[in-house]
Order: sequence, then structure tokens, then C-alpha cells
Amino acid sequence: MTSQEKPSALRRRLIIFPAIQIPLISMTAGLALIGALFTASFIVYSARHADDPQPMANLLFAFGGLMVFSAYAILMSYYTNRLFGPIYRLQMTMKKMADGENPGPIRLRNGDHFSEVIEEYNRMIESRFPNK
Repeated sequence: MTSQEKPSALRRRLIIFPAIQIPLISMTAGLALIGALFTASFIVYSARHADDPQPMANLLFAFGGLMVFSAYAILMSYYTNRLFGPIYRLQMTMKKMADGENPGPIRLRNGDHFSEVIEEYNRMIESRFPNK
């Protein structure tokens, strides 16, 4: 399989397997909310303790924590797409096969997980529908 045959890494839908991705992203969003609350508390603390020599350091630390939580949320979305994208495509091709269609092989993107499972599925499709 050439790189031209592989699906684009830029997906039309960010959430492709809601039953699993939404809870994971929700947990991540909860962590980001906690980070935002800590940031807000540092801002309030800094405003009330203007004579404290380190309010800016506290604010920068809180902002850095919020950035880490935000980056984690973005990476979690990317990772879950790579993790559950192949499962989603497997589910869609199995539905086609159950309806009597020839679904053709599943093509993976670079970095997708479950490549061994998808390769075995593609072998099964080839043996059942040898013309495609």
C-alpha cells in the first residue's frame, strides 16, 4: 500500500467513536477546568496580596499549569483518534460486509493502532472477496 492510498491524517470529524472518546475528553476537560480554577485562585490571591514579592511567579506557574492541561486535552484528542479510528473503520466495513457488500480492505494512516488486527481483517476480506 502506498502513502497515496492511505486516508488523510486530517479528519473531517474530530470525534469518530463517541462512546469512548467523549468520556476520555470529558475527563480531560475536567482536568483543564481544575487547572483554570487554580489559575483563577492564583489571580485572586495575587490581587489581594500585592505586597507579596512573588505574585507574578505564582501567576506564571498557574498559567503554565493551564497550558499543560490544554496541551494534554489536544494530545488526548489526537491519540484517541489514532486509537479508535481503526476500530471505527473496522465496524463500518463489517456493517457493509453484513449487508452483502464487498467493503474492500481497510487502509490505515501512519501512527494508527491495531494494525495487526486490521491486517488480519484485510486477509479475511481478500479470501472472501478475491476479485477486489
